[in-house]
Amino acid sequence: MPLWQWIVDGIGAALLLVLLYGLSLVVRRRWISRDGGTFELSHRVRSDKAGRGWVLGVGRYSGDVLEFFRIFSLTPRPMRVLDRSDLEYLGQRAPVGNEVHSLYVDHVIASCRSSSGPFELAMTADALTGFLAWIEAAPRGAAAAGSDRALRSDRTPAPPGLSALLPPALSRCASTAVGAVTGGVSARRRGARARRRGTGWRGGRG
Repeated sequence: MPLWQWIVDGIGAALLLVLLYGLSLVVRRRWISRDGGTFELSHRVRSDKAGRGWVLGVGRYSGDVLEFFRIFSLTPRPMRVLDRSDLEYLGQRAPVGNEVHSLYVDHVIASCRSSSGPFELAMTADALTGFLAWIEAAPRGAAAAGSDRALRSDRTPAPPGLSALLPPALSRCASTAVGAVTGGVSARRRGARARRRGTGWRGGRG
């Protein structure tokens, strides 16, 4: 077969692969959107170089989590899942330097923090408004319960009683002595009340 036919066949095969790849991306995007709408979202995976490390993708809210999918990936699984109970919004800024060309048009950068550390997301201003509303709508029950547990754990325990600090024998002797003193005081009080009433009651005998 002539060389030019090999070249034509190779170009045709490459075009077919590109077409199949593009079709697969469309099918994946529709599959991701099956349970709700998606929006353009970029995630910065590296911050060691200024303006670098951004990955373009789409975001999808699924209950209490935000799922991030790479736009040029064929996997149906999200690249990162963000739990709003573990998410804190720190502020926003405009793209600078190479970020202007690395991100979608008219996107702003949101600085956030989770238990794994600080990170950045990029989205439109309208999407950022929805993002903040979604964070604010997080249930507070778990956080309140955690605060109550922390307060209970911080409370200083009550000091032990005297009986807990003494040996068993001394503790029994101390209890007997305290009981005798208390009984004597009670007897004297009853005798005083009886004498005032003129009954002639006499205190307890020794």
